[in-house]
Amino acid sequence: MASWRVGFVGLGQQGAPIARAIATAGFELHVWARRPASHEALAGLPFVAHDEVAGLGAICDPVLLCVRDDPDVEEILETQGLLKSMGAGSIVVNHGTGDPAVSVRFGETAARYGVTYLDAPVSAARPGSEPVRVTTIVGGDAEAVARCRPVFDAYSVAVHHLGQTGAGQLAKLLNNALTIANVRSSVEVLLLARTLGIDVAMLIELVDTSAGANAALHALHRPITPDGAQHVDEMMRKDIAMFGRAMRDLGVDPRALEDWGTGAYGRFAQGVEMVTGTAGAGHPRKGAS
Repeated sequence: MASWRVGFVGLGQQGAPIARAIATAGFELHVWARRPASHEALAGLPFVAHDEVAGLGAICDPVLLCVRDDPDVEEILETQGLLKSMGAGSIVVNHGTGDPAVSVRFGETAARYGVTYLDAPVSAARPGSEPVRVTTIVGGDAEAVARCRPVFDAYSVAVHHLGQTGAGQLAKLLNNALTIANVRSSVEVLLLARTLGIDVAMLIELVDTSAGANAALHALHRPITPDGAQHVDEMMRKDIAMFGRAMRDLGVDPRALEDWGTGAYGRFAQGVEMVTGTAGAGHPRKGAS
């Protein structure tokens, strides 16, 4: 594994634990970050920092991206010259969540440079776990997926290959829609429980080992700051909007899940407030229904 030069871009909240896992597994990790301070996330681990994305791409295969959204991916692939710098036969992997149709376009662009593009969004298998363990959901060439499997296994509890380019993003959006629906359903039940005088934290512990268990409910019962909870709500709002657009582009009516998911905005923070007993519990944040 030490002979593998794995490139990584995106040392944020989601990407940094993945990069740490890659280095810990013994791969030669090469990173590029907009801010040098981001390298602090890899303190104590061996890695090579690059000043330019193109310099990283010239010597690494595969190169993994874990950035905010599709425009950021496009900037790195084309504007910053990642694809142009990578050798023919190399693989670039996008671990961020995005539009399935845009992933198809990224794949077509990469192919013109002789590079294989995999859309491989990740989903937390155990929220808050360290070391990180995610489920990796992949779309793209099967041979490329097999080549990357040793790297994926460094941080994945499961790797699912769904089909051709774009299939990974499509499956991730469906997963997100279900998660968001579970958040709203779980908080609605907790509100009812509190009205009935049942201890909310104790109920979560009960349900977590019973038939009603789900990842959204489990996440409410782990340490998280109010700011962190609000960030989760903002991400859910973005994800359900992306889900709705993608479904319509594919000719599918998403209104049932979209309407329920839109009503989940503010519910995660509300659930955290109930569990932790912080002020304002029971009052949805602006935008919630």
